[in-house]
Amino acid sequence: MSVFFVIQKPESIYSDQEGNCYDYKTSLPNGKQIQEGDWLILSLTNKTSKFGQKIIAIGQIETIDYRRVGQDTFATANYSRFKPFDPPLTYEEIGGDPRINKQHAMNRVNEEVGENIISFLVNYNPESSEIITLNKSNNQTGKGSRLILCECKSCGCKIRLARTWINLALENFESGLICPICRETRISVEN
Repeated sequence: MSVFFVIQKPESIYSDQEGNCYDYKTSLPNGKQIQEGDWLILSLTNKTSKFGQKIIAIGQIETIDYRRVGQDTFATANYSRFKPFDPPLTYEEIGGDPRINKQHAMNRVNEEVGENIISFLVNYNPESSEIITLNKSNNQTGKGSRLILCECKSCGCKIRLARTWINLALENFESGLICPICRETRISVEN
């Protein structure tokens, strides 16, 4: 089983059917690597997303159908399982952007990282994400979910951020947590 981030554009030239299938040219980078049983993480582009909320769904491929159109080979990946996210999730909420080449429409993710992201997304439930406290002095978090509710004092947004992202930010930035929306350093953890 492999995990791929794939771009989903509203009103694209492809025959995507939300909840049913993902359509793509096999000539795209990584297009020939996708196989039955793999997971697709459907992501919007920068232009079609708002506030960094890009991850709209995940789907596990049951079958792949191929067809020729002129010189091109197209594939339709049919889902056996599908889970949408409304509102879409940010890359920060899943621990950061794991894509190697952000220019490609399809990106294979490192196996271990991909398994962790899929496990998180399959079990993701925004209603049950418990707020946990963060101890800045030793970068430790209390027991609870992987998401921590934070509020930005600059733009006023409230966002759930992945515990791993918060720990990484605290380890690497003396100024503190950086808001993924306005990029200011006035973000705090809700108590």
